[in-house]
Amino acid sequence: MVAQTELEKVLDVFSQKKYKTNDARILEYTGDDTNPVVKRIVNKLNLALYDEQMLEAMYAEEEVENELDELRRGKEEAQKAKELIEIAAKKREEELLSIIAKLSSQIENLPKNK
Repeated sequence: MVAQTELEKVLDVFSQKKYKTNDARILEYTGDDTNPVVKRIVNKLNLALYDEQMLEAMYAEEEVENELDELRRGKEEAQKAKELIEIAAKKREEELLSIIAKLSSQIENLPKNK
């Protein structure tokens, strides 16, 4: 195994592979925290995590993101529905124009009264 530099050990704190979780908002660091800098970073992150206001902000942010996702999905669905309506309207217009053309032709072919 290749020895990690001091910087790599510190940056390892931010690797998704070094965490386990039951809750996507709360991660438990499973890497080597014997390095004092790494230990300090992990402790600071944990302090922020367990701060009630921070937790409330995280939940609120997640709720806003979910609402935005729902709005985006609704907008996409509305756009698809609009496109389908436009296609159906164009098809109906073409059908009506075809009927009008046939009727016009039939009218022209009617015997003329004198």
